[in-house]
Amino acid sequence: MSTSIFISYAHRDGADLTQKLHTDLQRLGFDVWLDRPQLKGGDNWTKEIENALNCAEVLLALLSEGSYQSYICRAEQGIALDAGKRVIPLKVHRDSKAQLRLYGLPWIDFSDPANHDQSLAATPRQHPPSPRASRPRRHPTPLQQRPALPDNFVDRPEILTALRNALFENAPNRNIALTALQGMGGIGKTVLAQALSHNEVVQHAYPDGIFWFTIGQESRLTFDQRVEAVPGPSQLLG
Repeated sequence: MSTSIFISYAHRDGADLTQKLHTDLQRLGFDVWLDRPQLKGGDNWTKEIENALNCAEVLLALLSEGSYQSYICRAEQGIALDAGKRVIPLKVHRDSKAQLRLYGLPWIDFSDPANHDQSLAATPRQHPPSPRASRPRRHPTPLQQRPALPDNFVDRPEILTALRNALFENAPNRNIALTALQGMGGIGKTVLAQALSHNEVVQHAYPDGIFWFTIGQESRLTFDQRVEAVPGPSQLLG
């Protein structure tokens, strides 16, 4: 039975190499899943992507500027690592950076097209003989400061997906992103935001942790004062 492979990449600067890898690895007998042409890799999270990732034995993480900035790529990589799947970083550019959780993993350089065949030959040898050969990697538990969902919470997956995609929307130099919910009082905006903070994909997209601040017109504290007032790990745990 052929090894199943999931390719995690950013559409804006990893699509060309992804398409070539898809063709080459299929030719070598591997079962490679690639999102449909109308889906932009690293831009949206769909049920189809989730199912493909769950079924894959190996994840190829294409490292590029786009994937480094992509919350979806980070989520795909984090979910694969926590599931104990084999994750192989591939450098699209020589100076490509990797998210913290990929540091220490052996990577393969695909930045020089002239060496593509040689790099490709090294890739299958990185695959494990079976998915049971991999064990989940241990990482420090991120600090989470989000409120619990109410007991009578009713899931609204379509609305939550739309909000999550808005949160992950790519933009140039997006070091700080602002996503706002607007509507009349009492329709569930706060609970929806709480549900978003509990979403598995969101948690993997922000591996350093998720913080919750209550800021209202009645507050006398400025935003920076609110940040300074966040309890430390010992206060949250004890």
